[in-house]
Amino acid sequence: MIFYVTHQASWCITCSPHTNGGHWSPMSCNQNYGRIWGGIARTNGMKALAIGGMRDHVHLLLSLPATITIAKAVQLIKAGSSKWMNDQKRRKWFGWQEEYGAFTIGVSQKDVTIRYIRNQAQHHARKSFDAELKMILKRHGIVPLGADSAVPSGLCGL
Repeated sequence: MIFYVTHQASWCITCSPHTNGGHWSPMSCNQNYGRIWGGIARTNGMKALAIGGMRDHVHLLLSLPATITIAKAVQLIKAGSSKWMNDQKRRKWFGWQEEYGAFTIGVSQKDVTIRYIRNQAQHHARKSFDAELKMILKRHGIVPLGADSAVPSGLCGL
């Protein structure tokens, strides 16, 4: 019997816009840009399972084929979405911070993660992105690179 691996892992990726690039509205992020990011994922053989965010960050739940590393997936998504956003000429310039967070998601946690991504506004009404990121990093024993005790806006070199 021969088995073929088509998708190896699901990753929850968190990215923040570059501070010089400004912010976008959560509504636009979830409706317009979600279609663009989903298209970039499909074009490159990935599956976007959920996309959503707030003014200062975006979450993507991606299923990656065995042939694409997480670093390559993030590079493709960030480059493609930056190009599209800049082509729209809605602002002077848009770009993503170089840093990002990427965490594997087990099959049993997919539905919970999808709900979390889709309900960002309600979730972050109770806890800020920076506070939540600090908690997640601490829980996993991760010390942000280049940070003393505070996690600056964005992901500070994960």
